[in-house]
Amino acid sequence: MGNSKRQSGIELLRIVAMIQIIILHIYNFGKLSAVSNQIGGFSDICADFLWAFCRCPVYVFLLITGYFLSESKPDLRSAKKRISGIYKPMIFYSLLLSGIFLVFAPRYFGKTAGEAIPKAMQAFFPFLSRTWYFLTIFLIVLALSPFLNTMLQKLEKQQYLVLLSILFFVFSVWPVLAKIAPLNTVFSVKTIVRVDEGKSLYCFAFIYLIGGYIKRFVPQKEKFEFGYLILYALCCLCDFTLNCLSPNPKGGYGGVFGWFSNPFMIFAAIFLFLAFRSLRFQSRFVNFVSAGVFGVYMIHEFRFVREWIWNHVNFKRWDGDVPYMLFKIAAIVFLIFTVCNLVEQGRIFLFSRVENGLKKRKENLKNS
Repeated sequence: MGNSKRQSGIELLRIVAMIQIIILHIYNFGKLSAVSNQIGGFSDICADFLWAFCRCPVYVFLLITGYFLSESKPDLRSAKKRISGIYKPMIFYSLLLSGIFLVFAPRYFGKTAGEAIPKAMQAFFPFLSRTWYFLTIFLIVLALSPFLNTMLQKLEKQQYLVLLSILFFVFSVWPVLAKIAPLNTVFSVKTIVRVDEGKSLYCFAFIYLIGGYIKRFVPQKEKFEFGYLILYALCCLCDFTLNCLSPNPKGGYGGVFGWFSNPFMIFAAIFLFLAFRSLRFQSRFVNFVSAGVFGVYMIHEFRFVREWIWNHVNFKRWDGDVPYMLFKIAAIVFLIFTVCNLVEQGRIFLFSRVENGLKKRKENLKNS
């Protein structure tokens, strides 16, 4: 869809979700989690509290995809076009960024040929080498979407609800119970299903189905539904509170705190999506910025770029000052998002010029 037809409320959500992803990476790769745990006290609570409110952005992207694609015709050609639209920038950034680091920072490839050659070869196969795990699974979901849509479009509401209820128990409730002591002595998913904290293909496909259900059976109201934001916050607070009350951080609820497939996080993603869906406005600026969010992910989460960023920008020397923490997080998010988005906008412009040039050349050859 062109920018004029995009729902800017949804596009704004895509921007928010990418900001949440960057915050998650600050928490993990930027050492905020490790250092806050060492400091303890109020600093640790604040870091975990912020983390709890940023746990569902990946599922938000899947909900958006399922919402807009589930009612499309089960056309393999359209699915191929969508896959190509994601894979082209993947291979572009994989080769470009690998080449840049090979020339200017070859140490990232390792010290020996045995280490360097596999890493160099991975640049040509970003999908198969799982350079970006999210995009690899996302592309598989896109490949499956025509077949999923064929099934979903034939389901009645009650059948759809039964299907989602079964999948919700299998991919969310059951794995979570199987991780919490002493419930794990009764519940087990070993050799049954592997959810990888909600990062598996099964869970991604499940969330796609939820997006399709919302599209078909959850009507969109004319006014902004602020109540959904409250429900989103309550889900995050419940997840955070249960973690704080857990007597055993590893074997208790702390082991599933913030899982993507945790029931609280699934509902948090749904409520956040419904809230932004009810935002009815048009903004070319929001739509323009939103067009670059996948590029933001590809660039800053590329393995060498990720290592370089978090080696230079981290919380290793943080003294526990919470206002400083929030200011630094805001600054890091702004810099990463802005720089990567500008680079992605440049790539979009370059690709559009090349594609238009090839199209004109093809037309000229046809007319000559």
